[in-house]
Amino acid sequence: MKNYKMQNKKPKFNIVINPTSKKAFVFLITSNILFFSAYLFFVGATTVEVVNRKNIEEQTKTLQSTMATLEESYNGASKIYTKDYAKTLGFIEAVPMFYATASTTTVAYDQGR
Repeated sequence: MKNYKMQNKKPKFNIVINPTSKKAFVFLITSNILFFSAYLFFVGATTVEVVNRKNIEEQTKTLQSTMATLEESYNGASKIYTKDYAKTLGFIEAVPMFYATASTTTVAYDQGR
């Protein structure tokens, strides 16, 4: 009986890659990765801007509601507080004030210099 040994022979493939094709392939892979990254960035930025816009719109609605409430309370208060009501509280009507100023004549010595 003969002893047989199994040997793993490496297959020999002679793959010759054209350097121009290799450069083109590397360029295409790199550009695809770059464009995909840019796409993800812009989609993310757009999503963030949409969420920010929604938040700003909600804040604007809240501020408009607060402003309407304050205007309503101001209008109600302006009907209550009249000159007659102020007089009953002891206030007196303001008297217009006049101010006097002395006019002075000055000579400009530095004209024409």
